[in-house]
Amino acid sequence: MTGTASTPAHPRKPPPAIAMRFLAPQGVFRTDEEKVEITELGMALAEGPRSLRYAALYLMETHYEPFGDLLGTVRTGEPAAERQHGERFLDWIARDLGRAELRQRTFGAVTSFLRGGMFDGYRLPPGAVVADIGGGDGSMIARTEPDWQALLCSAGLTLDRVVSTPSSFSFIEATVC
Repeated sequence: MTGTASTPAHPRKPPPAIAMRFLAPQGVFRTDEEKVEITELGMALAEGPRSLRYAALYLMETHYEPFGDLLGTVRTGEPAAERQHGERFLDWIARDLGRAELRQRTFGAVTSFLRGGMFDGYRLPPGAVVADIGGGDGSMIARTEPDWQALLCSAGLTLDRVVSTPSSFSFIEATVC
């Protein structure tokens, strides 16, 4: 069968099929003719609990280019991200609302994934105040004792990004640090 410019002899597969065919050998999907199954690696990149999706997106957007200049950092001692973006890394992140939001989602997801049960069984005296330094959106500390009060300090934080918490839990202050 021969095709024309408007009707090729071998019609292209839809983009999702092309992506799945490319990602199957990388271990993201398993394929068997027309059947496609997601693997554990694929599940780690999907949205949901124990997902590293936002970490992958964040690292792709924020770290790949600067890591390309690793040798320049080794030679000069100057952080590659500063050379790449012309400003401190966290300032560059905070200047763009989309990047700042992605950072918050990333650190919230990674913290949940890696340290989900970290405070299980841990008790402070009633009425204790806890400082959560680098606490992202406060989601981890908010899952702890409901009568605690917390000082939350994180780069690029704004009060509208602090998670909603149980009514008995309160953030005394949320600030950028």
